[in-house]
Amino acid sequence: MNILGRILGVLCQAIGLAPMAAAQSNSTNSFDLNEVWYVVIGAVIGFVASIGTVIVERILDRRGKLKIYYRISGDRRAIMPFGFARTQDNDMSFSIPMQIEIQNTSRTTRVIRDLNVILCKDGIPVDHMTQITAATKSKTKNGETVETKSHTFGSENGAYSFVVEALSILHLNCSFFYTQDEKGITFDEAKLRYYDEKDKEHSYSLQKIENCWEECLFEGTSDWVLLK
Repeated sequence: MNILGRILGVLCQAIGLAPMAAAQSNSTNSFDLNEVWYVVIGAVIGFVASIGTVIVERILDRRGKLKIYYRISGDRRAIMPFGFARTQDNDMSFSIPMQIEIQNTSRTTRVIRDLNVILCKDGIPVDHMTQITAATKSKTKNGETVETKSHTFGSENGAYSFVVEALSILHLNCSFFYTQDEKGITFDEAKLRYYDEKDKEHSYSLQKIENCWEECLFEGTSDWVLLK
């Protein structure tokens, strides 16, 4: 008798269907309750094993790391040089132009949301910089504009949130800008901050600042720097 017939026989006895149970017991291949338990236990083990396989695959997919490297330009002729400088309107400003390279060595798509620079005082955030999406710089001669250069920053449409596909590298040009205002906010450190796909915040120190709002340009990084 097949396994289904044996299970039905057990159910019939359990609910008191004597004739069916009797017929079952008179058959040449009487059911064995132990065999039924073996079938049930085997099914449970198979189910648990399949779930375990999925969990292990997910863990293995995320074994790789998300690494973020940055490089800050120290070019004083840049459209927004690194440090404190005056704008065309004679306002004091602070800017950080940088290249970002994100390496995803896992087999899972990762998310970088709201990449920005946070300004801190004694380790406490006091404000954040503006994420620049586009900027232009004009060159004049004898009071006339002779050349205009345009630059775009961030990803598509100037976004500072990125989707990093599995086993891929994403390269971006970013720029952050902040102007002195009537609030009189001062800071002594700039930190790069973002949120991941689980909405967890990550922040890393970029630059210590000794003399806030004093006109001064900083040296850039000579090579790529790993955030850690």
